[in-house]
Amino acid sequence: MDRRRLLYFEWVIIDRCDMCCSYCIDKGVFAQKLSQDVLYVPGSELRTAEKIVELCSYAETVVVSICAAEPLMAVYIKEVLSILARSYNITVRLFTNLNRIVTYCEDIVRLSPRIEVVGSLHISYHNDEWVERIIKFINQYKNTVRLRLGQVDHELTLEDRKKLSRITRECGLPICFVTYIQPHSPSAASEASSQKAQNESKFPVSLGKRCCLGYSHFLINPDGTFKHGLWCTENKVGSFHDLQPSTFDQYMPAEMRKCPKVYCGCNYNVHDYDAYFETCKRLGYPKREIVQPVVERPRERLKRKISALRSKYLRF
Repeated sequence: MDRRRLLYFEWVIIDRCDMCCSYCIDKGVFAQKLSQDVLYVPGSELRTAEKIVELCSYAETVVVSICAAEPLMAVYIKEVLSILARSYNITVRLFTNLNRIVTYCEDIVRLSPRIEVVGSLHISYHNDEWVERIIKFINQYKNTVRLRLGQVDHELTLEDRKKLSRITRECGLPICFVTYIQPHSPSAASEASSQKAQNESKFPVSLGKRCCLGYSHFLINPDGTFKHGLWCTENKVGSFHDLQPSTFDQYMPAEMRKCPKVYCGCNYNVHDYDAYFETCKRLGYPKREIVQPVVERPRERLKRKISALRSKYLRF
């Protein structure tokens, strides 16, 4: 068996959400869908969790990112977290809008530190009462739950920023501002392509040029089907529940695949820099293939030139 440093599962456990954010990257795909289009079937999440545990022996560390719409709407989310926590090498990143977090916090505490909660604030859609409730939750559990906070940096008003400042000030936790990315629904594809240059320049420039940390990335859908490969070239493979350990080696490539894009919005490597750079070093990739070139915007270029001129003439 080919045992790897890390195996990454991105799991869309349910394609339903209790919010309707205008900037949702999953709009029309994993969120804001008609009821007849929803793929989630209650109970299928238990089979997926058991299969992940069955396959986790293929890597030293397994990261399960439970994400997309609102995971805490899944009927058996408590049981899923308990199943995944059975394996010593599994770390769970639970992405949630925090609306239902109070109901599950004691279960998460029980499984700590195996569960990391990544709270997406969506501050524009919440009032002061919600903010007070979240502040109370954070202060009560921040020492017993691994907790990170994020906010999509899109059309934030002064009032929104005041609310965010209050959360940081009263809780002592930083808020990571996430770059806005166009929704990847079919209807948004043409709009996104027309703004390609503008959008690509907004992505963090330190992401790697070799994908998936050098190991395998799996995108598991709510109905139990999965995709495997690069973020931008994933192909539907089949049923994740039918994967067998005896044939799993075919999904564990011997080398890291090179991203076909010049600048990529993929966020897989950004969560595990250490594993990414360790792998690149072990496999001997040159620097130009592991770090994207720096994107310099016009305003930044002008500032650099002015600074250079000042340095040159102030010496005389």
